[in-house]
Amino acid sequence: MTQESGKPRRTNYLPYILIGIGAVILLGNITGGFTALRNVFLGVLSLWPIVLIAVGVDLLTSGKHRAIVAAAAVVVGLVMLFAPPGMGGMRGSGDPQDVRFALEGASRAEVSIDLGVADLTLGSRTVTGDVVTGTVIPSRGERFEASSRRSGQTLEVDLRSRNARGWFGFGMGGGVGGGIWDLTLSERVPIRLEIDSGVGESRLDLRGVQLTAFDLDAGVGNVDLVLPNGNYTARIDGGVGTITLRLPQGIAAMVRVDTGLGGVDADASYQRSGDTYTTATYAGSGLRVDISAGVGQVRLETVR
Repeated sequence: MTQESGKPRRTNYLPYILIGIGAVILLGNITGGFTALRNVFLGVLSLWPIVLIAVGVDLLTSGKHRAIVAAAAVVVGLVMLFAPPGMGGMRGSGDPQDVRFALEGASRAEVSIDLGVADLTLGSRTVTGDVVTGTVIPSRGERFEASSRRSGQTLEVDLRSRNARGWFGFGMGGGVGGGIWDLTLSERVPIRLEIDSGVGESRLDLRGVQLTAFDLDAGVGNVDLVLPNGNYTARIDGGVGTITLRLPQGIAAMVRVDTGLGGVDADASYQRSGDTYTTATYAGSGLRVDISAGVGQVRLETVR
């Protein structure tokens, strides 16, 4: 049986799309530049009104000046992406906002952090009467909200980012530069911590925090996490990016890893049994970590 002559062959573009997406993600993970790649991508998406204007001008001129119109649209887009805000660009972020919530006699705390497009740096210190302090610079087009409430001896703190959307649900937020969250937790009281990261890098050094529970929903971006010693459960739900978990030397810990599209790289201080990794001092009690990996590598390391 012969193929009908003159019948056009249909091209399947799905393999090319999958290869392209995989190449971009792999390049970002290898070079550590995934944050820059996603910021530029989000910035380009926010320029869709320029395309509408360019198409309208092209229709009015019957395509006689299409090259000039296209060049002008590209120039305007580049200016908005990379020029400083004072020159009409979208680059940069919103106004810095101070964060400070006093303990006011509370003996424990629950802290919830919900980010949009931002990098998060979270640490701790002993000399503070506040459960959380720091500075938040929201991404352009996002709105930062902070609230707290007292429930008995527990102080509940909620920090979150909201998208300030424009017409039709699209905003001009993001640009090339995302937001910056630089926060510090108290080491004086037990804390239950929940983090929902959106798009950005997360650097979390919690070795001095009295954690009673830890929950991280990773979005798009690499995660560098140091957890403290203790008898509690930590849950990490991976998104897209490398998850690096660092545990203090001598800690009693068990880590279960459900790998997604990636592997696990553990140093010599961890003993492996299937998908479970334990430290030498773990004997049934201590820190329990459950990692559900998404797209990216999981690294288990030890810090002093």
